[in-house]
Amino acid sequence: AMHWLVYRSDDGGDSWTNVDDFVLSPDYPSIPTAATADSLGNIYVGGYAYSYSPPGQLKPVMRRSTDGGQTWTTLNLPTYAGPEALATTPHGLFAVGSTDNVWKVWRSTNNGTTWSTVNTFQLGSGTTARGIAADASGNLFVVGDARYDSAPTRWIVRRSTNGGTSW
Repeated sequence: AMHWLVYRSDDGGDSWTNVDDFVLSPDYPSIPTAATADSLGNIYVGGYAYSYSPPGQLKPVMRRSTDGGQTWTTLNLPTYAGPEALATTPHGLFAVGSTDNVWKVWRSTNNGTTWSTVNTFQLGSGTTARGIAADASGNLFVVGDARYDSAPTRWIVRRSTNGGTSW
């Protein structure tokens, strides 16, 4: 199976150490898609595990380290698709992705233990959240795309100035 690998550098990128060699199961190649760290030093890596049996089934995966990558815990996500991107603010840990052609933003206020959906958005025949970032003031920005049946894809940016309560 294909493992996901997480590396850490302690010298500005001159050398790297593997701190997480993870595979969900031999039947599921695991693919990390996002990483972030919070102000407490917790490291989060999220992604997908694909199934060959039944074919094409996605399983979300989120991993957390509280000790600089020495040990990792696998967390549950409230969706069948893994996160496309992650961000942290004083308001919590945020993950973005899409389910059923609707973009979604999830927030955890307890270091990834539980999650709530704080934003859903759909425009056209399908909308996908691709990235999330926070500025120094804690404002959140989510970028994604919307598809229409015969029109070009449209890029969209949505902003929250209150920790994901409104967009």
